[in-house]
Amino acid sequence: MVAYHAGLPVQGGFVGVDVFFVISGFVITMLLLRELAAHGRIRFRRFYARRIRRLLPALALVLTVTALLSMVLQSPFGSQQDTAVAGVGASMWLANVALYLVTGDYFDNAAETIPLLHTWSLAVEEQFYLVFPVLLAVGYWWGRRKQRRGVGGATLVMAAVVAASFAISLWLSYGHGLPFIDKPSTAAFYSAPSRAWEFGIGGLVALWADRGTPLSRAAGAAVGWTGAALLLAAATLIPDTAVFPGSVAVVPVVGTALVIVGGRTEGGALGRLLARRPLQAIGDVSYSWYLWHWPLIVFAHLVWPSDSGVTVAAAVIALPLAWASYTYFEQPIRRGGGLSAWATVRLAVVSIVVPILLFGVVYAEATRSWGNPAIAAMAEQVRPVPTGYREGCHSSTPVPARNLTRCTFEGRPGGPRVFLVGDSNAGQYAEAVIDAGRALDRTVVLATMSGCPLIDLVFERAGRPDDDCRIFQEQSTRWLTEQAGASIVIAAANEAINDPEVTLRDPLTGEGASEPSAKQRLWAAGLERTLTALKSAGHAVLMVNVIPHLGGDQQRWWSPSQCALPTLRDSVSDCGVEVPLQDVDETQARARTAEHDAAASAGVQEMDLRAVLCPDSSCRSVRDGVWIYRDGLHISTRQSHALAGEFEIALGGNP
Repeated sequence: MVAYHAGLPVQGGFVGVDVFFVISGFVITMLLLRELAAHGRIRFRRFYARRIRRLLPALALVLTVTALLSMVLQSPFGSQQDTAVAGVGASMWLANVALYLVTGDYFDNAAETIPLLHTWSLAVEEQFYLVFPVLLAVGYWWGRRKQRRGVGGATLVMAAVVAASFAISLWLSYGHGLPFIDKPSTAAFYSAPSRAWEFGIGGLVALWADRGTPLSRAAGAAVGWTGAALLLAAATLIPDTAVFPGSVAVVPVVGTALVIVGGRTEGGALGRLLARRPLQAIGDVSYSWYLWHWPLIVFAHLVWPSDSGVTVAAAVIALPLAWASYTYFEQPIRRGGGLSAWATVRLAVVSIVVPILLFGVVYAEATRSWGNPAIAAMAEQVRPVPTGYREGCHSSTPVPARNLTRCTFEGRPGGPRVFLVGDSNAGQYAEAVIDAGRALDRTVVLATMSGCPLIDLVFERAGRPDDDCRIFQEQSTRWLTEQAGASIVIAAANEAINDPEVTLRDPLTGEGASEPSAKQRLWAAGLERTLTALKSAGHAVLMVNVIPHLGGDQQRWWSPSQCALPTLRDSVSDCGVEVPLQDVDETQARARTAEHDAAASAGVQEMDLRAVLCPDSSCRSVRDGVWIYRDGLHISTRQSHALAGEFEIALGGNP
């Protein structure tokens, strides 16, 4: 897992978490079974006291250091707030819930900037510790009462948990919703119910080991090395674009279970290998190493963004830091203070409250721009999101299925309406189009969806078609063609043409394309079909050409969230970026050509805003104290208001 986070060529290294879950399930179950065998019951207070002393102090130390580093290295434009929310969640063993709320996906770029992203797995483990001993005790008690076999009852309960959890995991992983869950695939990754089966598999192995007959040396070797092969395959072959956990998580989970089974064979080579002192020493500090490595990687990358080796260096440095933390901080706390109720409560309160207070300060001060007038003035321009986002007009719901009341801005009754449709690069014009509609006394309707241009194409990511987008495209286009003659404003980011992770597919011929020149051709054809359908229905179509997009370090789009607080305090203008228009045009050449070809073939009007946004052939995020862009892909709402005149002219000649 550390190797994966460090950027080493282990594309499936993220399955280390699944390995960790299985091992945790095995270790805790064995501990509890020994407790049941020795005392006939689980001493819950003692169990939870030990867990608190083992887990909380080290976590609190890392959280405290992370909060302090966030204050000086992260940006008040989102990064500090996200870190603070994750930090409060991690302090309360709810990091997975907090990260579900503030991120779209574990593998997206926004998530990578949160130094506490990795704590989601610790939260899942801690939630497992809260519930699992009770379930095991109930199963053991039921088995003793009904069958006089406590382990048998515990096995049945464990098997039921595994089956139910695995079903939930599969259901959510493949995009099926449940009540109160609007991001099912993200919930599948982060939630305890969808991960419990992995702990349960480890628990079943422990139950087998408790009463089963050990395997022969030959059988143990075969089982163990088969498991090792599965783990190697998972770590090297599963891409981070795979549906995960999904069904593919079975590979590392079963592999880990087989390694544990094989490793318990007396005298086996695998067992001897796992018992070697270096591996056991790393195992002792593995928890601390895991805690420290990701914050160091994130903060190191913030300080040295262009150094490709900094992530590996940070991960390596985290190991001696983990050893020092384990030796001089964690172990003294675990050995001192006893297991008395008061000592445990006191330790828990301090470990939870101190980080929460620090992260509360980070969140509050970041939200108020740390009391800096210049940062506050910048925040007033780059923080506001377009009207459609605030009013619920920007969603994956197809237009005919939406309640458009809040998304309709009334003009002259009975007059021709103006529809603004497309992806977020269409949504960014909401203020401009609404202002133009008011000037022309025309009704404006907003209906956009993130990452989903209104174009007759299928978008595939990681080999999976974006079904939500396709439904939005088809149903929305059909609905628009059924409306009375109106003006339809369309815009799109068009980044999919150059994005190697996106495949475009023609829904008519089934032809797919992943290479830019082929995608350009499919884009032009798909856009032409959409434009022609709308024009043939009696609408006046205005296609806004893709605006210049501003790149940042390592081809990431510029964002205020990349600007550290000290930089902003020195000069907010240093947070901005400037890109020559010529460079932008070269990057966007395919997208612009596809748009021109489609518009010309369909005979619709185009609007080019390059000269307005990039005067003097230079594209800047900020010009004379006015923030033109709110991030590298979108203009600010202030700039959108400033474009109202351009849209008024363009729409004035339409019906």
